[in-house]
Amino acid sequence: MESVPIKEAAERLGVSADTIKRRMKAGELVGHQKPTAQGFVWLVEVPARSEEEDREGEAPAGALLELAIVRERLAGLERLLEERAERVAELEEALVAEREAATSEREASSQLRVLLQQAQTLAGAIPATVGQEEAWLHTPPAAAPQASGSFWDRLRGRSPT
Repeated sequence: MESVPIKEAAERLGVSADTIKRRMKAGELVGHQKPTAQGFVWLVEVPARSEEEDREGEAPAGALLELAIVRERLAGLERLLEERAERVAELEEALVAEREAATSEREASSQLRVLLQQAQTLAGAIPATVGQEEAWLHTPPAAAPQASGSFWDRLRGRSPT
């Protein structure tokens, strides 16, 4: 690695000086201050140029660094996506469990309502039946009608003599 000023690092990597500063702040690039007579100068660590790169004026190492940064970001995003997928699966399982619990509660509630209705029906029928049986037991038998002449005589109000 080679330490170069921000402007040169930007040229080598094919980005702006502001991008270099943002990457240093994000920790993607390493930089440090070097004291000079006028103050401090920021130097950025970039891959050293080969003689061939110096002659061609291109920076394939910069492209490789850029590619490495992109790959690292992509790996981080993939990890985040996997974590989110796991969390979604957990939440789906919890939702299914809650739905099953709610369904079984509704079924139990429905069964209890039916049983309650049946009990109320039986409770209402039992006293009426018991009351009728008691009245029947205590009612004297009806007297048998006595023969009292003909129908016409009874109609006219005559009693047999």
